[in-house]
Amino acid sequence: MSISKLLYVRRLLPGIALLSLAACTAAHAQTAAEMMTTTAVGSTVDAATTTNLPIVSILDKAKQAAGQIQGQNAQTEAMLKEMEAFAPPSPEQQVQLDAGRSKLDAKQYKEAQGAYESAIALNYRNFEAHFGLGLSMYNQGDLIGARFEFSQLASLAPSRLEGHYNLGVVLARLGRTDDALTELGEAAKVGKDRVLPSVLISVYRSIAALQVAKGDSAGAAKTFQDALDLQPADASLALSLAEILYQNEKKADKGKVDSGKVGDAMAYAYKVLAQDPNNTRATLLVADIYSSQGLTSRAIRELDRVLGASIPDADRATLVYKKAQLLLSSGNKAEAMKALEVATQLNPTNSIAQYQLGRLALEAKMMDKALAAFNASAKSNPTGPETALALALVQDSKGDAAEAYKSAIAVTKLTTDPAYLATANLIAGKNAYRSKQYGIAKRVLQSTNSAEGLLWLGLSSYSLKDYAGAIAALEGSAKLDPSNTLVQANLGAAYLAASRYSEAQNTLDALVKVTPSNAQAWYNLGWALRNLSRDTESKAAFKQSANLGYTPANKELKAK
Repeated sequence: MSISKLLYVRRLLPGIALLSLAACTAAHAQTAAEMMTTTAVGSTVDAATTTNLPIVSILDKAKQAAGQIQGQNAQTEAMLKEMEAFAPPSPEQQVQLDAGRSKLDAKQYKEAQGAYESAIALNYRNFEAHFGLGLSMYNQGDLIGARFEFSQLASLAPSRLEGHYNLGVVLARLGRTDDALTELGEAAKVGKDRVLPSVLISVYRSIAALQVAKGDSAGAAKTFQDALDLQPADASLALSLAEILYQNEKKADKGKVDSGKVGDAMAYAYKVLAQDPNNTRATLLVADIYSSQGLTSRAIRELDRVLGASIPDADRATLVYKKAQLLLSSGNKAEAMKALEVATQLNPTNSIAQYQLGRLALEAKMMDKALAAFNASAKSNPTGPETALALALVQDSKGDAAEAYKSAIAVTKLTTDPAYLATANLIAGKNAYRSKQYGIAKRVLQSTNSAEGLLWLGLSSYSLKDYAGAIAALEGSAKLDPSNTLVQANLGAAYLAASRYSEAQNTLDALVKVTPSNAQAWYNLGWALRNLSRDTESKAAFKQSANLGYTPANKELKAK
């Protein structure tokens, strides 16, 4: 979770409830640019300054009061400074503020920055000037500059939450989580009993988001409880609290949730369902909790209850996908596949659901279905190496050498994971060989260390007449997989091509004892024996090969 929204405020007189706010919640991570509605900085200031309560008169009264208060100089100075921050600007400064607001509205942030800097030069204590400058710099990605300007807001008006909140947002973006929490906490403190509950709740959500990111789920639970106390009927807050309570128990019990510790989370979830029986988020949480207790059937019944109602397709897709996960966890792959088919029909862009459907189809040897699912997954998530690799595996199984090679090479550009790279290079090398691209195959497989990879490297080297290289690779493969008769057959042929007749004879003699119906092995054995001047044994080997239907052996039997 991240905090990335800035506060946009309506400038108000003391005692008037706030405000226009774009607060960060745990469920969203939009940037300030995305949230830029900036009616706040300028136009709303005009509304405040044209009320029947002239700020200047309030400032005058504050100055008079200051002279009468003894022993409270620091407090009086702070009050004066805060009142001065909201004093009407001079005509010259107003021109710059209007220009800054206009440029900010037009998202011309560099120009807005210049106007606000000019306004600050005319009166450094003007609240709006620092506010607008902070927004301008933030939207240009200048977090250091924005941090400074919002720190000035907090200093100019410490009893208002705007400066503290926006400073907290920027500090969070800078990775200074503890400092961000301090400022957001101050925003909540000064806003308590002074701003609308919805505003304070937004601050609490931002605090909770950082606490969750920091791993302080207990602190986040307390923060959500504080927010819920302000609006007890808020279903979203109740579910946020329920979810964090459940996660707390999972964390405490290392993934296993004690049945006696889920009551509070369930109570909040069912309270929401009592008001909104088809609430998807609450249903998912209830299903998760039942599943954690080994009550998978009950979890599925909760999902089916809502699936039987009239709900939006997006919610139905989410719930059906959850059902598929529960079915998978219980080993019911057939029903899980059906659920995934429905989920992907409702939401074709769910790349994870498409991937899982492809995996199940691949296991069931339903290659066309697997290929379609993996293609859909790759379309929605083109940077996912697992999908590209799965696609390559299916294409390889279907014998589509060109596409399998292409998908496998794509994997090597998406990850540095050694396991992914090893499999991808094997598929790429194998299918380059099948396409008679022996040089490419050899290059791709050069660093392989698996038995299968060394086999294809040996075959590629043999095709390039690099018999020494072929022997080295095939010997390595045979060492790793001594019972693989295909490796032994090709190693025998490589020895024969390299004129290493004794090694060829030994390898092939052992092979035909294991696989006596291997006609080509008998034929090659005949050649090895002939080159060792063992003509009688050679003829016997050729005869056996011919009897097994290998036509070239007949020619050798007729040779003198």
